[in-house]
Amino acid sequence: MCFVRTPCGVVFLCLQPATGMKKIEGGYVLISVGQFANVCAAKREGDISLLALRVWLAAHEQKAKRCIAKRKRFSVLELAQLVRESLKTVQRALRELVSLELISWSESDISFSRDLTPVGEELAADLGTSPLRPVPVPRRILRALFRHTRPSEIMAAIGHLIRCLFIKRGEVSSGGLVKASWVASTFGIAERSVHGARKWLQSIGFLAQEAVHQLVMNRFGGKFLIVIRPAVQADTKPTPRARFAPPSITISTSSSTSNNQINNKPAPAAPGVQMEREKPPNLRDIQPDDLRRPARLEELYRQAVKAGWIDRSEASVRNFASAALRATRTGGRAAAIFVGIVRKGLWHHITQEQESRALAVLRRFRERHARDFGSDDSGKEMLDERLSDLVASALVRSSQAKPPGKSPLQLESDVRRKLLAQVSEEGRRQPR
Repeated sequence: MCFVRTPCGVVFLCLQPATGMKKIEGGYVLISVGQFANVCAAKREGDISLLALRVWLAAHEQKAKRCIAKRKRFSVLELAQLVRESLKTVQRALRELVSLELISWSESDISFSRDLTPVGEELAADLGTSPLRPVPVPRRILRALFRHTRPSEIMAAIGHLIRCLFIKRGEVSSGGLVKASWVASTFGIAERSVHGARKWLQSIGFLAQEAVHQLVMNRFGGKFLIVIRPAVQADTKPTPRARFAPPSITISTSSSTSNNQINNKPAPAAPGVQMEREKPPNLRDIQPDDLRRPARLEELYRQAVKAGWIDRSEASVRNFASAALRATRTGGRAAAIFVGIVRKGLWHHITQEQESRALAVLRRFRERHARDFGSDDSGKEMLDERLSDLVASALVRSSQAKPPGKSPLQLESDVRRKLLAQVSEEGRRQPR
C-alpha cells in the first residue's frame, strides 16, 4: 500500500501495482488528458453537441485504421457510417469541432490539438494529473463510446478511462480508485449518470470492480479495472473443438425416473376461488407500481388535490408526473422521494429530460383516454346527490298535500322529471 501525490496536490492510494501488457487485443489509441479535457469541457459548457463529441471520438478511430498506410484518404461518409448518423448532421458536427480548433480534419490528414483551451484548462486542473499524460484507450472501447447516445454516460466513462488507464515504457496498465461524486462534480453531470455508466460498461464487459476496504471506498472511491485483453500470439493454435458433444455422464432411463418427476403441471384452480383483487392506490401507502402506471398515478393526483398537497392546474399535473418519474429513476425508497418532492415543492430537482419524458407519457395517456389527466366526475356526483335531496324533500311535501286523481307512483315520476330538468338547466348555466 502506498500513497502517490500528483503535481496538482491530489493524493491517490495505490493498493496493488497494476499489471501491464505490451500488446492488447484490437490495439489502442493514445489520447492525452488535455485533449479529453478540451472536448469534455466544450460539451459541458454547451459549445458542441453530443454528435460532435461522438464524431471527435470516431475521428481517432478513423485515423488509427490508417496508422501504417502510406496513402491516406479520409471521408466524411466513413465518419457517418462509424457513428451511424446521416451525412449532413456529421458534416455540421465536424464544422463545430473545427471552429473551436478541437480537430483539424481534411481528406489527407487528421490531427488533434494538444493545446488547452480556456475551459479545458479549468477541467484539466480538476483531473489531478498532467494534461500531457497519454491515456491508452482500447479501440474496442473507443468504438463503444462513439456509438453510445447518452452524453452523461460517455463523459463518465471518459473519467474512468483517465483514472484507470496508464502507459509506461510501452506497457498498458489498468487499475485506479474512482469516486462517483468526484466524477459527477468534475464533469458537471449527475451522480446517477456515473452509476449508469458503470452498469453499462460492466454489462458489455469493459469494466470490472475489485473489493477494497470500506474506509478506502468512502475516502477515495471504489477500485475499478478497465478490462484489457492481451493480443493473441500468431504462433499459438486454437484448441480443436470436438465435432460432437460428449455423452452425458449421468444416464437416466424411464425406469429410474418416477412419474411424479416428469410432466408435472400445476393443478387447476378450484371452482369458486377468486383471484386477489388489486388494491386501489392510496396516498398514505404509495407503492412503486403506483408511480409507474399513469392510471394509478392519476388517482394519486386526485387524492393529493383533495388533501391540499397541490392545486388543481396543468402545471401541477406536469410537476406531479415529473416527480413520479424522478422518484422511480433514482432507486431506493421511491415513495419517500416522491412525497418529499411533492410536499416540499422541490421541483428544481427534476431534470429537463425527466420533464420531457413525463409530458410524453401524459400526452399518450390523454390520447388513449380522450380526456385530461386528473379529471374526475365530481361535478356529476354532486349533481346526482343534489337531485336526490330535492326529490326526497319534494316527496315529503307532496305526501302532506296530495292532489286528487294521481297515484303515488305517478306523483313521484312527475316530481323527478321536473326536478331533473331544473337541476340540469342550473348545471349548464354554472361557469366551468
